[in-house]
Amino acid sequence: MGGGNLGKVTNTEITVNGTAADVFGGGNSAGVSGTTKVTVNEGAEAGNIYGGSNEKETTAKPQITIAGKVTGSVYGGGLGPNTTVTAPVVTLSGNGEVAGSLFGGGNAGIVTGGTTLNITGGHAGLIFGGGDAREVTGGTTVSMTGGTAGSVYGGGNSAGVDGTVTINLGSGAKADNIYGGSNSQGTVVSPKITIEGKAGNVYASGQGSGTITKSPTVTLEKTAAVTNLYGGGMEGDTQDGTTLLLKNENTPVQNVYGGGNQAGVTGIVAITQEANARAIRIYGGK
Repeated sequence: MGGGNLGKVTNTEITVNGTAADVFGGGNSAGVSGTTKVTVNEGAEAGNIYGGSNEKETTAKPQITIAGKVTGSVYGGGLGPNTTVTAPVVTLSGNGEVAGSLFGGGNAGIVTGGTTLNITGGHAGLIFGGGDAREVTGGTTVSMTGGTAGSVYGGGNSAGVDGTVTINLGSGAKADNIYGGSNSQGTVVSPKITIEGKAGNVYASGQGSGTITKSPTVTLEKTAAVTNLYGGGMEGDTQDGTTLLLKNENTPVQNVYGGGNQAGVTGIVAITQEANARAIRIYGGK
């Protein structure tokens, strides 16, 4: 742990070059008032990584960098409902690997000031801009310029986001599924998804039936290669309309659906295809 057991410290810097079960940027029951940095280097291995503390207290602006292997999950926030983290930044780079989930938020912990995830390389099974079981306030940003992922969510696992939600999939990145909303439950408002890279399924909204997504927007840029594009979610509710903008010139979208996979959209469904964009089939609904 970067912090103390009960006493707060000013700055912490943890560098993992060997093996560790769990790593906390904060303390056990104490926070960090200054800079917090956690780095898992290439060749190193850790179980779970937390930017915040274990039981309680506040950690400010932790910076987590994963270039090695994490066999569990990575959380920008802390563990438990009595922990607080402000503005965490998590980076996955090189050959880094997260076998579980990569969260911008915490594991039931409070996260304010928004979250930032930068994926420049490596692989993560699941990526969440938000947290697990606790809403993130201040918005989320997921930026993938490289690397691969199973599924990417602008929201959380079982929690929403209060603030702006942005997902950018760069031309050097690949994801099996992208969701503008959350996984099982939670509300996300006006997520913006921009695709330049490769994705199997892109959902403007959330996955589970307990999710609500309002006014999502998806843009496929010139280099985007997407199999299926949905204006709604997998099973999640979409409210206040949805906007899909197709600019993809290199690779045609196989199917464009104005609605969701197993759920509808209330409000106006707006699908705009630019002059040189390519699609095999475009459906106003599902």
